[in-house]
Amino acid sequence: MTMKDIKNVIFDLGGVLVDLDIERCTAAFRELGMNRVAGLINPCYPAEMIGRLERGDLSFHEACDAMRKLDGRYDVTDAQIAGAYGAFLAGVPVWKLRQVERLRGAGIRTYVLSNNNPASMEVIRGEFTADGHTMDDYFAATLWSQTRYATGLRYTPNAAASAEFQ
Repeated sequence: MTMKDIKNVIFDLGGVLVDLDIERCTAAFRELGMNRVAGLINPCYPAEMIGRLERGDLSFHEACDAMRKLDGRYDVTDAQIAGAYGAFLAGVPVWKLRQVERLRGAGIRTYVLSNNNPASMEVIRGEFTADGHTMDDYFAATLWSQTRYATGLRYTPNAAASAEFQ
């Protein structure tokens, strides 16, 4: 196979394009007094309400309510939880953005499939501006698990990829 044979490249975000910092995230949840939630943080196997949020089964607010209940910390706001969860995201190195740009320049369509939640996506979208572009400038399409929750569709990134790229 040569580069001329490649028509599409599909990227995941977390751990592929976006660098992750699990220690920073768990420390942020512990600072909020949410030790049980901190124990659920796992980039590969999100557990309980975090997994349901990332699959699009819960809204962000519903996941926050479940986190508050788990640790008995009803005083912690959605914004504080978003900040702690956002600490997971260590940034998108400019060299990765330029590599995606090179693929697009070679006529290859680039896509993102991700299970990131809306709070994380706000931070991630900002990271894609580091080289003077927006996230939408890098990808032909972005497919999110939260679309499932927001629209009521039975949608996951894996199902979307099967439909979009056949």
